[in-house]
Amino acid sequence: MSISEYFKISLLLVLMSMGTKAFAQEQDSVRVVDTSMYERDSVRMTPKILIDIPIVDRTDEFKTLSRKERRELERARRDSLPITVLPPISNLELMVNYSDPILGLLNNGTRLEGGGAITFFEYFVATAEFGMQDFMLDGEAYKNVTNYHTNGQYYRFGADFKIPVKEKSSIRIGGRYGMSNFSDAGTATITGDLFDDYTKQFARNNLTATWYEVNISSETNLWKGMFMGFSFRYRKMLDFDNNYDIPVRYVSGFGFANESSLAFNLFLGYRIPVLPIRYRDRHTRKIIEDF
Repeated sequence: MSISEYFKISLLLVLMSMGTKAFAQEQDSVRVVDTSMYERDSVRMTPKILIDIPIVDRTDEFKTLSRKERRELERARRDSLPITVLPPISNLELMVNYSDPILGLLNNGTRLEGGGAITFFEYFVATAEFGMQDFMLDGEAYKNVTNYHTNGQYYRFGADFKIPVKEKSSIRIGGRYGMSNFSDAGTATITGDLFDDYTKQFARNNLTATWYEVNISSETNLWKGMFMGFSFRYRKMLDFDNNYDIPVRYVSGFGFANESSLAFNLFLGYRIPVLPIRYRDRHTRKIIEDF
């Protein structure tokens, strides 16, 4: 064997050795997939449990999954979360309307209103409200009526649906059925060019009226169970007999005796927790159902 042939064979062996090392290094750089996380079906390797991997932080293997497999993986993640069990009675509430006393002072009289509520399953609220009014509407009733005085009591019952907005705020949408028992009195003066002025005093007792309301309110928690908020009310008269020579001007709890009225209230309340929200293991439930 000549020197040139020996040199060629040595060079070939060196090149083969370098190629083998490069191939081995390339194989070592390939990421090894833990097959224990997968189970084999008739089509492909599908993931067993990848619940701890968020959908937004997918690995390379997860990116290669089909849409159906991604939905199954997301369903598995949701199934791993506990079930929220809402309490049948969440809390009790006591409320007071603090805008009415201010209006009562402006009318040289008394306006008081308060109420209570029970919250069922965190979102459904049953309410009951009671109020009383006793004040003068001198100059605001009719142009020919003076010393118009009204007093009475009223009740409202209804329900709201509670919509959380922020951690400490919520909106309520609901309705009320209202009823009032009241009386009024005043002095009516009839004037004319052909005869002298005629003055008549009137007083009517045991007047009744019923109506319904659409209520939208907003509330914010202040401290612990204390909260405050405001409400808008649209009222529509249902049953009220106003066939008098001098018509009734004001209905306690409803407002001016028209077919409809609007109201704005400010309220302050305190919430008393009754039963807390509980969480139940979803897998435990499945085991019980299987048996």
